[in-house]
Amino acid sequence: MLDNQERIQIIQRALRSFTNTERVNHEIQWGELTEFLLNNQSGTFISNAGSTHSAVSTSNSTPGTKKTQRIYDSTGMQAVTDLAASFQGTITNPATVWSKIRFTDDELNDNREAVKFLEDSNRIMHNKFNESNFDTEIGKGYQSFTCLGNLALLQEEISDDENGIFGGFRFQALHLGQIAWEENKNQLVDTVHRKFEMTAKQAVEKWGIKNLDEKILEALEKKPDTKFPFIHSIFPRKKENVKLNSLGLAPGEDRPFASIYIDATSNNIVKESGYYEFPIHVARWSLMPGEAYGRGPGHLAYPDVRTLNKLKQRHLEAIALQVRPSLLANQRDILGPLNLTPGAINIVKDHQGLREFPTQARTDIFQVTSEELKMSIKSIFFLDKLLLPPRDQTGEMTAYEVSQRTAQMQRVLGPVMSRLNSELLSPLIIRSFKMLLRSGELGPIPQILKEKGIDIEIVFVNSLARAQQIEDIQNIQQLAQQMALMAQIDPSVIDNFDSDAAFKHIAKTIGVPEEVIRDSSEVTQIRQARQQQAKQNQTIQQMNMMADSASKAGLTGLPGGQQ
Repeated sequence: MLDNQERIQIIQRALRSFTNTERVNHEIQWGELTEFLLNNQSGTFISNAGSTHSAVSTSNSTPGTKKTQRIYDSTGMQAVTDLAASFQGTITNPATVWSKIRFTDDELNDNREAVKFLEDSNRIMHNKFNESNFDTEIGKGYQSFTCLGNLALLQEEISDDENGIFGGFRFQALHLGQIAWEENKNQLVDTVHRKFEMTAKQAVEKWGIKNLDEKILEALEKKPDTKFPFIHSIFPRKKENVKLNSLGLAPGEDRPFASIYIDATSNNIVKESGYYEFPIHVARWSLMPGEAYGRGPGHLAYPDVRTLNKLKQRHLEAIALQVRPSLLANQRDILGPLNLTPGAINIVKDHQGLREFPTQARTDIFQVTSEELKMSIKSIFFLDKLLLPPRDQTGEMTAYEVSQRTAQMQRVLGPVMSRLNSELLSPLIIRSFKMLLRSGELGPIPQILKEKGIDIEIVFVNSLARAQQIEDIQNIQQLAQQMALMAQIDPSVIDNFDSDAAFKHIAKTIGVPEEVIRDSSEVTQIRQARQQQAKQNQTIQQMNMMADSASKAGLTGLPGGQQ
């Protein structure tokens, strides 16, 4: 358990994380981007850099508050939604298996029993994803990722504390206004402080009454829906404080990553536990040197979005002036206030003194400028590359042209995908696999894996990953074609080509299940049997030829044709 000094240090560390200059500056930008690009965000950003309680202030806006007071054009919001939907449907499509796990040891990849265990584990893991709320939460995360440049996904286990039964995965896309993080020496996030609120009723249901402040317990009796602030800090423990048994298991207080819930009202520790792996997957679109928080397409598109929004506002004002222009009237020609409602009667001295005020508004200019801004916004969000153009622009396209264009479009996201794979998807798969392994959901482990251990690597087989890797396959195919032409001149050139390696590389790239590929020992046996059969066939053929020759010699060898 943490002592009082350590508890104070954690609280101070969380305060510093939320109030450091970099995060405050980013939070101001997030608030602006959210208003014009991510209007469906479930809260607002409130920067309280000067407050001593900023780490426990909430970022949630009042439920039901109108959020479109200054919005006149939805192009930016639609671009964020389209790009996020493209990520979700392409990278983590729930209708397909979008990742595979392989052994780093090629010998294990040739073992039929070990490969079957890994294939079954991969299938079980993706089924667990589909049974959980992963698809819903990752969709929210992608919107934050494409707009704000950052994504934070909390992954926890649903378990029966009494029976210790694994109940599946639980995910939560965290609002950026609620969390602050720190990086390790490898520029990977390994510490997260989260601020949130819970009602008195929720707090008692989650932790009981043992460590809660008296104010919370009093509210439970009188106003159970009263909200109170809490801090959740997750950070790596010191090596000397990690105590795993021979099976790699330990109580929560001895695991590699600490999980500390603090009642911000009294600064008391509500619960101390831990995780085997870091449970919050933080991905950044791109990083500027020296920064820990990412920047995304929303930062680049923001000036165009604001310009288009203001232009649309002025355009609507110009239309209003044309539909209902201002009026000019001579002084004292109108007796009483002017009523412009249909059927109204206005008493005037001289109706010739009442006339429209001519406006010089150029609404045609808006059409040209707005189209340019819309195309710029869509280009920044890659929509001109990810979505096929209308048929009236390209004409009829063959299936090959469509596939090549799609692959070319998707490859432009290569740098972004590299960071997304390393910071989000790979840690997600590894943690999920280990959670299932510890819970016994993957079934009995083969003996060879118990002896050699399980060291895995992640292979992504979604359509975007395949599009990025398809160039290798095309290069191999071109090499095979060129080799076939050169072999007509010199057949020995084929000796330079390792067809087995090429076949396995293509199978791995396109995501063929390992269980349908024979291991090296089986292939060797089949080839040896084929060679032996070929030798037997050759021997039989030679014997038949010799017998046939001897027969002919016996029939014609004597004088006069006598036998």
